[in-house]
Amino acid sequence: LRVAIEMSLLGHHVTVLEPRDECCRLNVLKLWEETVGDLNGYGLALIDRAYSNGPSCRASTARLQLALLKVALLVGVHVVVPGRLNSLTEVADVDVLFLATGFNRKLLGTFAEESAGSVLASGKKGGTPFAPMPVPDRQAACVALVAHFEYSDRSAAARAWMAAFEEISWSAQGAVGADDEEALQALQARYGLFCVSARALESEGLQLENVIAYVNKGYRKADKGGRIVVGNLRGVPPSFYFIATLHAEMLAPLLAHGSELRALPTRELLEVAKTERVVDEDKLDALAARLAAAFTRNYTTHTRALEKRSGRFSRAVGRASRALSGGSKPQGAAAAKVRITDGGSVPVVLSDEGACRLLRKCGDPTWRKTVDVFDFSERQCMSSAAEIVGGDGRQHSPLLVLPVGDALQ
Repeated sequence: LRVAIEMSLLGHHVTVLEPRDECCRLNVLKLWEETVGDLNGYGLALIDRAYSNGPSCRASTARLQLALLKVALLVGVHVVVPGRLNSLTEVADVDVLFLATGFNRKLLGTFAEESAGSVLASGKKGGTPFAPMPVPDRQAACVALVAHFEYSDRSAAARAWMAAFEEISWSAQGAVGADDEEALQALQARYGLFCVSARALESEGLQLENVIAYVNKGYRKADKGGRIVVGNLRGVPPSFYFIATLHAEMLAPLLAHGSELRALPTRELLEVAKTERVVDEDKLDALAARLAAAFTRNYTTHTRALEKRSGRFSRAVGRASRALSGGSKPQGAAAAKVRITDGGSVPVVLSDEGACRLLRKCGDPTWRKTVDVFDFSERQCMSSAAEIVGGDGRQHSPLLVLPVGDALQ
């Protein structure tokens, strides 16, 4: 859509074929400041003034897609929804084709067959035109888990997280050496209390390559009673957003009990399992909660490090503690030393039921897909920078094909 807007402003006739019929992407993107400036230059801030979550530069993909779609329509882009491209013959009267090729191995194969002998130039030396990038073997297959937790003031603990959430950026490679307690404390002091060793995660049955978590504040307002009400954007409301790359072996246990699909290779397994609806939602929810707990539980136990690193979090926990205890004011640093117990103190593990629930457990049926799992080991994209196709089937000039895509390509 960003490319379509620019091409239209440059005077071209532009058509976008969009297979989705609603803006419902789950991801939250990290935007560079120059990216925000670029998008604002095309009027996005006039369409949705808070699409980038202010200075945090985080954008819900669904919300970003909706804003870009509105701008594209305003500048004359023809958008076909739902629209699909199945063959080069369908674009015989087109000069330039920008192709988002993720997950499109079949389409690239069709292009390769149709353009055999008619590729005039390629952005790489040798090889087959439109050849996709190599597919990883089964051991390298990756499964991504996406989960959104509520961002609200529903409880004292939830308010504490609204005030003090730290962005999480963890990788197994970056945590090398964290099995040593001194090294772990050094990592926590440098990066944040979310740091944990890969071995500790594996002991809990979590085999991860990386985890990131952002705040997606989105649109929200206060009702007459002062409570925060989430916006009604179709897709993803304000949330704490987690995405993790899991080892492929973690997929089979998410299937419904007794499923016969467990023996399938990972690449076939997830596609068939989701088609036949045998991914157990309760197991998926439980895994998402365990994941969030593993990276937030230190905010209740490492009180000294917490107090040293983040006075904001200490003050927020102190305020929430006073709210639960009837207003008595903790003395000095005691406000920072609230722990998880049953004695009325504040639970601040993010995924505890008393803190932040999974969005899809909050009652709105449109949020059901705010926890999902998908396999991106089969993502395919053109292995060349461009292809120029001519010859039979072209009505006039050659076709320039350029790949465009998201951060996973």
